[in-house]
Amino acid sequence: MELGPASAPARRAGAATVEVHGELIICHPDARGVVRLDPVSARLWDTLGPDVPLEELAHDVAGALGLGLDVARADILAFARTLDDAGLLESAGTGPEPPGPGVATFGSIAPGSCAAQRFGFGDDEVGLGDDVAVVLDLDPGAVRIASTSAPVIAHVRTRFADHVVAAADPRAFDPGIELVVASIAGPDGGGSLPSRRTHRLLDHAAEVWFATFELGEAVGALDQYILDRVAMAQGGIWLRLPLLVPLATTDGGRPRNRFTPGSVLLHPSLGRGLDRLLPHLRRAGVGSFPSPYTPIDPATKQIARRTAPGRPVDPPRALALVGPATELSVPEVVQWFVPSASVRDRPHLEAIAALATDPGYVGIATTASLRATAAALVACFGDR
Repeated sequence: MELGPASAPARRAGAATVEVHGELIICHPDARGVVRLDPVSARLWDTLGPDVPLEELAHDVAGALGLGLDVARADILAFARTLDDAGLLESAGTGPEPPGPGVATFGSIAPGSCAAQRFGFGDDEVGLGDDVAVVLDLDPGAVRIASTSAPVIAHVRTRFADHVVAAADPRAFDPGIELVVASIAGPDGGGSLPSRRTHRLLDHAAEVWFATFELGEAVGALDQYILDRVAMAQGGIWLRLPLLVPLATTDGGRPRNRFTPGSVLLHPSLGRGLDRLLPHLRRAGVGSFPSPYTPIDPATKQIARRTAPGRPVDPPRALALVGPATELSVPEVVQWFVPSASVRDRPHLEAIAALATDPGYVGIATTASLRATAAALVACFGDR
């Protein structure tokens, strides 16, 4: 919106806030921005309303802080524009601003693009066609599950038949809905990826959240993703973050995805290189959980419930937030992790604030080699 001294913007209805160490974190379920305010700015936020012109606030700030009016006016306008850019204001007299792009936006994947190559589809149509994809109705929206392996899609159609959208549903042929890909290597993938040994699960941005040498584990991980999306519709606190866990070992000593207590939640910026880190992590007995979604119990600061496909698993004892920035205050950590919330509301803000406060945040250096980064992540588990 156009903002000037005569403007009287109001706080956007439905905005969520949480106070952390004297600073205020603000977001909105339908806005991309997350704003962190110092105590003075937090008081200004509380003052905003359709009957309070920004010029009036400028006079108040100038008098309270001993600033020149021009300086105070410029600061107030910059403050209001920051909130507006984050989608946190409504315009006086006109009702709410038109909805922004929302937290999650998706678009079609062009054949032959870099993303298509990472998915394993190459120059083929990405995720279109009954043999390579199925669209499921998973709250809060439809998801196209695609695979380079037709048997994987047949499995999904059978197991999750109650969620398959009808052929006449417009979402069934909409190339712009969210895409999740099970990229199956070698002969299991129809020979489309003969030189790669690992089966990978990728999100719409072609980022890997799980990789394994075993086809059964890849299919189980895809099932876990769908089950978690179904569970999310029932409510609760969910974070979309890569989850690292210690791996149990078989009698032969090879790490397997049978999960033992203890876990680390990675900031998405670390998750983007997860497929390159996983070989080093697995050799050290650490792996990624099959689903990118983690349910949190804010009272205990533990995973609320977590079962791997076909077998119960004890919940981890504790969680740690880990990222590549080494010098962050607790409010900065909260602001940094808010975009991972499945819903940007107060309960999710409070849960993230609780995790950021205790057990807290661990920053690791990522400028070294993949091996060194993996070693730093393994060290986050302590003695196992």
